[in-house]
Amino acid sequence: MTPGRLLLLFVLLVALLFSLSNSLVLYVDWLWFGEVGYQAVFMTILLTQASVGGLFGAVFFLVFFANVYLAGRHQPTRYWGTVDTLVLLRFAEPLRSHLGRT
Repeated sequence: MTPGRLLLLFVLLVALLFSLSNSLVLYVDWLWFGEVGYQAVFMTILLTQASVGGLFGAVFFLVFFANVYLAGRHQPTRYWGTVDTLVLLRFAEPLRSHLGRT
């Protein structure tokens, strides 16, 4: 195995370990709330936490990608290339704007 695949396997195993430990805590809480007769309370808590997390995640997603969109829209045009290409582009830009092409 290559070192990259070993690292990926290690990261996946660590993620699986954390996922299983969190699932175990959730299952024990489910059993305890069921034993004392408050399973509906547990479900309300769980659904409320998931809803609030989803809502804030969606708001973050919208704000983040709106900022990325606006930042990309207002950045100057950059040309990456050789010196010859940059010289040609310097002369081509006025012609392009004169012809109405962008």
